[in-house]
Amino acid sequence: MGYLINILYHNATTKEFKELDLDYDWRELDVVPFLLLNFHGAHPVWNNEIEYTEIYIGGSSIITLMTFEEFQNLIQ
Repeated sequence: MGYLINILYHNATTKEFKELDLDYDWRELDVVPFLLLNFHGAHPVWNNEIEYTEIYIGGSSIITLMTFEEFQNLIQ
C-alpha cells in the first residue's frame, strides 16, 4: 500500500538557482505525482510563509504541498 501525493520537483530554472546557491520561491517548482511507499520521518517547512511538509526517504528528502497536519491525517 502507498500514498499518491504531489511533490515539488526542480525545473531547469530552479535547478540553476539551486546550483548557484540562489534563493527561489518554491511556487516556481514543478508539481509532479509521487507514490510514497515508505519514509523515515517528516516535518513542517515553510517557504514564503507557505507551509509544506518535508519527507525523509533514506538519505534524501522530498517536499509535498501538504501541510504537516494534512500529511499526518493522510498516513493515519
